[in-house]
Amino acid sequence: MRGDPDRALVLADVVQLHAEYARLIDARDLPAWSRLFTEDGELVHAAGTVTGRDALVRFAEDSPVGAHLPGLPAVEPQPDGTVLAVAPFVFVNAGTRTVVAGTYRDHLVCGDRGLRFSRREIEARGRLELDEPGGTDR
Repeated sequence: MRGDPDRALVLADVVQLHAEYARLIDARDLPAWSRLFTEDGELVHAAGTVTGRDALVRFAEDSPVGAHLPGLPAVEPQPDGTVLAVAPFVFVNAGTRTVVAGTYRDHLVCGDRGLRFSRREIEARGRLELDEPGGTDR
């Protein structure tokens, strides 16, 4: 394997964090999901910025139900110990039967419980409407 073994460990930690994010929000375990962020963590999305764990829980309570499918991240460990990560994602909205694709841009810090989001920026890039249930197969 080429590259820095420490970078490979960081990548593994980021992949695990992204998997937990998707699992917890899809399971609607919002208190556990909010603890993936720092106390003053920020979630930036098209409608604005949500700051702090309590606000994150309130935001997620009103978020659509569906399946978050994170892609593989590119990671850049920083000299100060933080990590920048960029990853594609797909979200399948169960209510509207739409698929949204986009990019996550993360600023991560390491705490006593591993990596946490200090800031997650969500950029939606495209939307696809799914056929109604019972539609024809192609």
